[in-house]
Amino acid sequence: MIFLDFVDIVKKDSMLYKIVNNTWKLVWKAYKIVRFTNLLLLILVNLGIIQIKKLIRRDSSMTHRETFNENGIVKIDSFITVNEAAQLMGYYESNDKLTNKGFIKEGTSNYKYNEKYTVGMHTALTPQVSSFLQDPVVPTYSLYKAWGEKSIVKPHKLDEASEITVLLCIGSDWWDWEFKFKNLKGEEETHKLKQGQGIIYKGNEVEHWTNEYIGGGTVKLMHLNYVKLLGDNQKHYFDKIINRG
Repeated sequence: MIFLDFVDIVKKDSMLYKIVNNTWKLVWKAYKIVRFTNLLLLILVNLGIIQIKKLIRRDSSMTHRETFNENGIVKIDSFITVNEAAQLMGYYESNDKLTNKGFIKEGTSNYKYNEKYTVGMHTALTPQVSSFLQDPVVPTYSLYKAWGEKSIVKPHKLDEASEITVLLCIGSDWWDWEFKFKNLKGEEETHKLKQGQGIIYKGNEVEHWTNEYIGGGTVKLMHLNYVKLLGDNQKHYFDKIINRG
């Protein structure tokens, strides 16, 4: 304010006034530039922090994607939440109930192709699988199966409609059953699944099998199959074959 009062006192037509006025204008412009620069730096810093946080969140997905592209298989620790898996498991509560709903009993196991709750999860996970692959996919067919005592899966590959397969665990009475794969490098991989975990693999390229199930109860799995929307197997989208057994 003292400076402004001084400017007012000086005659406006004097040289001193012009010098003071021009100096003031330069100071004011410099102040605005500094203030704008600080604001811009603050914005850039905040944007940088946001991007870093996004990169941190994406890091595991990128690592998983690289592993998948290289090996044709990767395990995902939290494909769905434990709570979501538990809710699904609650629906499939007993063999008798499953039989009444059209499930096929096979020894100590029960299964059904394109069962409505499995189809619901199959559809809901489509954007997640597309995002993971960075390539749009569409569902083909799904299978829910409660694998029981003495179950065994022999080494095999799936058909073209299983270009991308998600093996999703919604519950188990024995967590030590091993799922075995021969990845694209020809190496054998062994994985165990807990509730909510999943394995995504190239079903028609990666050979897979299990040893005999010797635990009590069952392991409840959803087998969700996809094809790439723009890929060679696109013709299998929304496959409605009821029973592939």
